[in-house]
Amino acid sequence: MNTRQIVDDLGRTVTLPAEPQRIISLCPSITETVLTLVSPARVVGVTKFCIHPKEIVQLLPKVGGTKTVDIEAIHVLKPDLIIAEKEENLKTTVEELEKHYPVIVFNVETYTQALNMVLQLGNILNNITLAQEIVASIEATFTSVVTSPSIKVLYFIWRKPFMVAGKNTYVNSILEKIGLQNCIISYSNERYPVIQDLAQITDLEPHFIFLSSEPYPFKEKHIAEFKPHFPHAKILLVEGEMFSWYGVRMQKAPEYFTYLLAQLES
Repeated sequence: MNTRQIVDDLGRTVTLPAEPQRIISLCPSITETVLTLVSPARVVGVTKFCIHPKEIVQLLPKVGGTKTVDIEAIHVLKPDLIIAEKEENLKTTVEELEKHYPVIVFNVETYTQALNMVLQLGNILNNITLAQEIVASIEATFTSVVTSPSIKVLYFIWRKPFMVAGKNTYVNSILEKIGLQNCIISYSNERYPVIQDLAQITDLEPHFIFLSSEPYPFKEKHIAEFKPHFPHAKILLVEGEMFSWYGVRMQKAPEYFTYLLAQLES
């Protein structure tokens, strides 16, 4: 079998087939991008959180969750390439899988790294031309977003306890890309600061509170929890996929951001 070596985002040199035919993807947004770059017949397994493209992934074998990968299920599927992501998947999972299979690990924390991920996938899967077209499309659509750098926001991803997206996260990179100021950065250097009491951060005086649809599914009923602490902020439910899914889904994000920014400025 012809092989080649790829250096992944963790600096690991991975030997993999020149033309992988039995691919497992352990990260939802990467799965969607993989299935754009190769025939579905070459993808033999995904996680239960891999929901796009729906008509394809619903037919594919599931190998557990992103943090609860079923190693035995993977052994049954006999992959010749596994694709993981540093934040989405556990280090211990990768260490166990790499004993048996080629495992490429991506690390996506910024807009630029997301574009590089698409190009690297195109290289690994031998479809660099389409990968380049996807990246060009993403860059072109993002130029249409009108930025508003004076607007301060907090982006909540969890409750009980409350957690927000902080620095060195893909969400923060996207907020910056569309010109918004993530005011939690002046409060904490952590990637996902935990806020035990909302009273701790009232002094940040955000103009807007974003309640994400994922990973915690914030709903209209949760808005009332924030109003007493941020009486002057507008509280909005936002589509988490637009802020946190990288890869081909980024092509759809700018249209949503334009709609969202219009609400912020009205």
